[in-house]
Amino acid sequence: EVVRRWDTAYGWIDVVRNTKDGSLTVRQNLHYRHGSTGKTAAREYRQGRLPLLLHPRPADVAFLGLGTGLTAAPVVIDRGAERAVVVELIPEVVEAARLLSPANLGVVDHPKVEVRVGDARHSLARADRRFDVVVSDLFVPWESRTGYLYTVEFYEAARKCLKRGGHFCQWLALYQVGPVEFELIADSFAAAFPCVTL
Repeated sequence: EVVRRWDTAYGWIDVVRNTKDGSLTVRQNLHYRHGSTGKTAAREYRQGRLPLLLHPRPADVAFLGLGTGLTAAPVVIDRGAERAVVVELIPEVVEAARLLSPANLGVVDHPKVEVRVGDARHSLARADRRFDVVVSDLFVPWESRTGYLYTVEFYEAARKCLKRGGHFCQWLALYQVGPVEFELIADSFAAAFPCVTL
């Protein structure tokens, strides 16, 4: 059941309710899922929680990509996290995430969270502050221009935005890339960061 639809420059953005379990999904152009409050919700939440746990004091955090808001949601309850910036390319996805507020802890409108609509690359390049943790969410590698988010230049820009001892986390959906593409991304990452853990 379509709860709400936006006709955007990026195609349709929908919030869809599963009539069997009541879960909500944010999707684009009828097929690509930005995430769901259903079975994958715990995994999406952990994608944001794990990087925060790996840093001793993640006071300033950035999330590249909002989607459902579940990945950024852990910053709301993390006692060490004082401020967070969430960058989302598609304005209507921000509105869609608001409809999922009960599941994403109201991250879009939380007082310690600033949501910026824009391109993640450009946002990092002109960031006005440094971060303890930057989380780069899952991006579809075959989408036009998404490949820029896996380049040496992008990772170097991310590194410059980190405070001393800061962490950058890049999530990859291994079912979306083959061995060659994975090696290209890993090599680009390792070229920009002196210490890498897989």
